[in-house]
Amino acid sequence: MRKRIDLGTVLDRMKSGVFVFRGDTLLYSNPTLRQLLHWTADAPLTLSQLVHPDDVLKLSDWPELADEPSTPLELRLSDSQGHIWRVQLMVTPTIWDDELSWLGTVLHIWSEETPKTPDLQAFNSAIFNVAGVGMMLVDAEGRILEVNPAFQRMLSSTRSVLLQLRFQDFTHPDDLPLEMIFIQEMLARERDHYQIEKRYVRRNESIFWSRATVSRIDDPGSQAPVFLRMVEDITPRKELEHEFLKSLSLMQAVLDATKDGVVVIDEEGEPLVHNPAFETMWHLPEGWQKLPTREERLGLLAAQIEDSAAFLKRVGQLFDQRDAEGYDIVMLKDGTVLERYTMPYRIGHQLSGRVWNFRDLTDRQRAEAALLEQERLQIALQTEQKLNVLKSNLMLTIAHEFRTPLAIIMSASELLERYADRMTQADRQEYAAQIREQIARFVEVLDDMTIVVKGQEQELDLTLTRWDLHAACREWIDEMQHTEQKHRILFDAPEQPCPVCADYSLIRRVAVSLISNAVKYDGHHSDIHVRLESLGQDVILKVTDQGIGIPPEDLPYIFDSFYRSANVGAVHGTGMGLTIVRDSVQRHGGQIDVTSQEGRGTQFTVRLPIAVR
Repeated sequence: MRKRIDLGTVLDRMKSGVFVFRGDTLLYSNPTLRQLLHWTADAPLTLSQLVHPDDVLKLSDWPELADEPSTPLELRLSDSQGHIWRVQLMVTPTIWDDELSWLGTVLHIWSEETPKTPDLQAFNSAIFNVAGVGMMLVDAEGRILEVNPAFQRMLSSTRSVLLQLRFQDFTHPDDLPLEMIFIQEMLARERDHYQIEKRYVRRNESIFWSRATVSRIDDPGSQAPVFLRMVEDITPRKELEHEFLKSLSLMQAVLDATKDGVVVIDEEGEPLVHNPAFETMWHLPEGWQKLPTREERLGLLAAQIEDSAAFLKRVGQLFDQRDAEGYDIVMLKDGTVLERYTMPYRIGHQLSGRVWNFRDLTDRQRAEAALLEQERLQIALQTEQKLNVLKSNLMLTIAHEFRTPLAIIMSASELLERYADRMTQADRQEYAAQIREQIARFVEVLDDMTIVVKGQEQELDLTLTRWDLHAACREWIDEMQHTEQKHRILFDAPEQPCPVCADYSLIRRVAVSLISNAVKYDGHHSDIHVRLESLGQDVILKVTDQGIGIPPEDLPYIFDSFYRSANVGAVHGTGMGLTIVRDSVQRHGGQIDVTSQEGRGTQFTVRLPIAVR
């Protein structure tokens, strides 16, 4: 693992004089500077002790120039013996003890009595060989006078090669015109430094981006100035910027193409990014994003919403709950329906704002409403068609089922009318009984028709009471066994009450219909088995016979109104019994299943909840 080196440790080893200051406080001075100025005791504690009083102001205003990365200046320093030294100083910002401070590096030093001459060798040894940034000295024509190892590495070249070139030779041609303007301004003393982001071209034609800071250094012994170039490799940053701009361009293209309205805001509610669909959707005026407060911008939206108070309340909650997501439907006053979704966004792990997405559901909801209306009309049409079929079947059933009873009633009544005085009392009672039996059959058929119609119209009413299904089943079986002499009806159930909350009349019809069918369609006088058991919150009723069974092709339709299996022959029936059974069971929230083998029998299984909810 690479060891982290403290800045002070690095500065202690530099061959150039270096000091760090903040305001008037001298935070640090390295051994080289103390040796140059003959400070044998402790270093001075204030900038005023080190810098000549007339030159202190040059450094005291330095924080105002924080945007200038490095600028050389001349000032005077005092040593411990009172001698004055003129120095050329490079001042750059640095972080010392976690606070912004200033690093002063002595480039040249002269005694007051000694004429100034540039010492390139000292400069090279003191600064170039230590600096982590690329550095070079060039003359007014751009020729390289000196170059440090860091820049040699950046350019993948050597000192001997570079000293034969001008900086123009390896500057990207597209960046050269602007820099030459800056050079001319410096030669004309219109500026003493400049900073530029530019590209350098290596010998293998690869390119790296740099941030170059160029400062003018005047040589008193020569009319021509020297230029110090400090070069920082910013290729990784430029690559990231390029990728960011590419991603941003792609994101903006996606946003511009989407029909959803999208706006990204920071933590204070300031809009960062939005797409045209958002402005169009909310009918926003030009320059809306420049309104001074969040409340004013929200007001433009709230003014268009039916329930603006709820909208503003929800927005406020989301600002308070910075990491919460949100979804709701917003109704605008013009009838537009918007689906609103919002979620926080992060830079790294830091919450940085919120994304709002609005989708116009108006057309979709209208289409859904139209589809629902179409489905409703289709259902109504199908219901009407079913009712028409039901009416037709009812008329056919009435015509078929009532013909025989009516004939019997008419015959019996005519006999009573013509020959009552010749009949014995027993004959008269027999004919009267026939009439009553046929009338009862009428009533039964009419009741069945009423239940079927109500079931088709989903109007089957329930009268719920609490009663014992076990006792009721035994009673119903006893009644049927009393009139049925050819079959035994066997009841199998635990000897304990089975309380239910259900409609007694409908459940009786279910049980009696299933047992009657078992008797009716069993031509072998076999036993009919009825089983009752409890299973959790349900009761199970099973009716099993060994009769003619149901053909496989008829099984899917046996609960349809007026449907009768093809193998029933002349066995009497209306085709409404099983329809009533199914509707009664389903009305109680239960279900009915059937298994059958033609010629071997049938089993119906009814599952009912103990209590209808």
